Amino acid sequence: MLTTAAGEIAATDRGLYRRASGTSAWLPVPGAPEAYAYVVAPAGERVLAGFEGQGVWSSTTITGSWQLDGLDGLSVLDPAASGDGTSHAATNSGIYRKISRSGCACRACRPMRSGAVPALKRVISSRD
Repeated sequence: MLTTAAGEIAATDRGLYRRASGTSAWLPVPGAPEAYAYVVAPAGERVLAGFEGQGVWSSTTITGSWQLDGLDGLSVLDPAASGDGTSHAATNSGIYRKISRSGCACRACRPMRSGAVPALKRVISSRD
């Protein structure tokens, strides 16, 4: 679970759920996959979430628009980001790294194609 000024967001076996500050009701997060969510993590100005077979997704807020950030088709067990724009993701097939350049997200610099991961590079394989 991740707590922000807007409320809380939790990874569950049915996707992401959020609760606004000062309320008790948990609601599904619209636009995020309704798949097993392993974890939500802060990433500077964004929030990252890793899903079973759905890759890593991101949003600027817990209530904002969620979008695929990469690794579609892989199970992302633990996404993480550093302040220098580098992101890492532990998956079911290894660890991947994405480096943002010129302050933009790599997916904006190089559009992702379905099933392809041009902005992410495998750094450690599960076979190593």
